[in-house]
Amino acid sequence: MSITPVTADQESDVPRRQRVSPQPGPVSRVRLSRPRVRPLAAFAALAAGLVLVALLPWEWSFIDDGALLTVLHAKQNAHGAILAVPADIYQMYRTDLSWGLFRPSYWVYCGIFYLLPVGPAHAVRVAMLLAALAGPLLVVWRAFAGRVRPAMLGWTAATLLSDGSLYMGVWYPSLQELSGLCFVGLGLIARRPWLRASCWLVAAWFKAPFAWLLLGYGLLLCRRRETRAVGAAAAAFGVGTVVAAVIFAHDGRYTAAMTFARSAVELNLGNACALLGGALVAVVAGLVALRPRLDLGGDPTPAALLIGGAGYLANLLIWHTDSYYASPYVYLFSVGILLAVRDVAPVSGARLCASLATPVFVAGYFGLAAVHAGRSNTGTVVGLRDCVLRLPDGVNVGYNRQEAWIRLDYIVREHRPKWTGRMVMVEPDQTAGMSRTGRVGHLDYFINQPGYYSAAPSLTAGPVVCRTPGATVYRVIS
Repeated sequence: MSITPVTADQESDVPRRQRVSPQPGPVSRVRLSRPRVRPLAAFAALAAGLVLVALLPWEWSFIDDGALLTVLHAKQNAHGAILAVPADIYQMYRTDLSWGLFRPSYWVYCGIFYLLPVGPAHAVRVAMLLAALAGPLLVVWRAFAGRVRPAMLGWTAATLLSDGSLYMGVWYPSLQELSGLCFVGLGLIARRPWLRASCWLVAAWFKAPFAWLLLGYGLLLCRRRETRAVGAAAAAFGVGTVVAAVIFAHDGRYTAAMTFARSAVELNLGNACALLGGALVAVVAGLVALRPRLDLGGDPTPAALLIGGAGYLANLLIWHTDSYYASPYVYLFSVGILLAVRDVAPVSGARLCASLATPVFVAGYFGLAAVHAGRSNTGTVVGLRDCVLRLPDGVNVGYNRQEAWIRLDYIVREHRPKWTGRMVMVEPDQTAGMSRTGRVGHLDYFINQPGYYSAAPSLTAGPVVCRTPGATVYRVIS
């Protein structure tokens, strides 16, 4: 009697009584696989790094964070710790109705993220940056092997790190650009189209121009029968997000500054070309050294990224394309090209070094510049915080940087709620200014930050009280 072997997949279909127990036989030595030490070590190092980041003496930035903290704390005082979260989310929705911004993910983000202390909050932002970087790198890791893999990984990493605007979302925790790119990266990690589209929907609800990425991906998925349902849903959500953004923006106070003027569009286009320069140099250097074959006709992801980058940039041409606004379209264009690589010729040691030399140099230049800018920014915020907290109570402190004066006021009052001083916004060449409670004619101290409003000579004639990387505090003597 012969017995037909049963495979693992077939075994569950065979009645238990018909299964044949293995017969005793010679025992062979089985080599037990060791646990994967390297991934565990990498994860432990990453966790330790994020803990160290959380322990750094960071402070909230001079843009929106102080106001968002104040709103959340007000809701906590009114509704308690738990009910404050939905109350804050609703408050952010009401605020964006007047501002003209459609960003549901950000409404939820504000209600939850600002519950964190400042150190862990910055660690979360670093983790979001790592997620944005990890997505393309993991896709490249899966796609290539052998000597080509380190060449492609190095090229990809160097190109991503050449985008100096990408880092700004770490020391400006309220920026939706990095939040959206985090979910773009997580979407790239996901293998299933529906999960990728879901992550990209979250990104679009952080920053509406990401909807073009979702729309492009959905339309490309519709070309195949097996992904047509997911593609149609993704495209519908992309169109819905664009429509909702237009409706919200129609009467918004913030979005009223958008302009279709030719001069503004040309200026924004020039800024975009300049900010694409670093990543473009890294991309071209890799193309020359590795001579890869690009393919946009198979996997829909690279083409979707390029469509998303073009749509994102087109949206910004009537707004701003500089500073941190640039990070998404630079990322989408760069990653779209890199993930379109299908074949690379055999790589010798010399070609491997050549393929990495220029991108690594470019990434080092822009990366170090971004780190320096981050240290300067956080050093200025922390330094001014400590300086103002040491000043006598009841003083009037002027500042020549619009928006930052009220953010510094929030920060100081977070550390000393009973502080009786006043922060004052000083207009160009003026010796008086406006506080949160009204006009202030006399200043005791003045914060001068170069690059912002010009300061009256009398305000900077007195002794220097504090110096920070970006601003100087003077005692006003006249």
